[in-house]
Amino acid sequence: MTRTITTREEFDALVMGVEHSAFRLETRERYEEPDETEHLARFLAGEPDTDHRWYRHWPDFIADRHTNGIRFERLRVVTWPPSDYALFGMQMVALAVAAGERITYIDRADAAQLDIPMEDFWLLDEARVLTLRFDDDGRLREADLTDDRPRLTDALTVRNLARQHGRPPPAFLREHLSPR
Repeated sequence: MTRTITTREEFDALVMGVEHSAFRLETRERYEEPDETEHLARFLAGEPDTDHRWYRHWPDFIADRHTNGIRFERLRVVTWPPSDYALFGMQMVALAVAAGERITYIDRADAAQLDIPMEDFWLLDEARVLTLRFDDDGRLREADLTDDRPRLTDALTVRNLARQHGRPPPAFLREHLSPR
């Protein structure tokens, strides 16, 4: 059964309420997150930005879940060379990774060869899939929550591919910067 999630509060409750694990597939070149705007502008201007209070809620949440044995993973699909937004994201992941989230990257061409779908989703407790819908500017519009068996199987397959082929940001950059 599928139902549409239209409020940020309900979306957040689903993701933050997982009991065992959560996996996120991110495929967009850019997301429009109001909290990031000022910090992204500083990054693009080459200005130092050491005030991460705006982002601290996520690593703190991850650390709490990690302490309680709840696993969070994420695979980001990026085009090479990475966009400025992707590079900004690679800089920010250090806080979440230090808190216990496993964040990896894969080149968009490699993802296509592996048949990884270009559709953002969360796999929640290996039991439900929350497929994300964005507007053209990258703002989350709504999400479809389902426990449909074929969709769940596909999401588990992507998560397993992420574990096999995703690379942490330093390794991803090294592999792409070194001569092939």
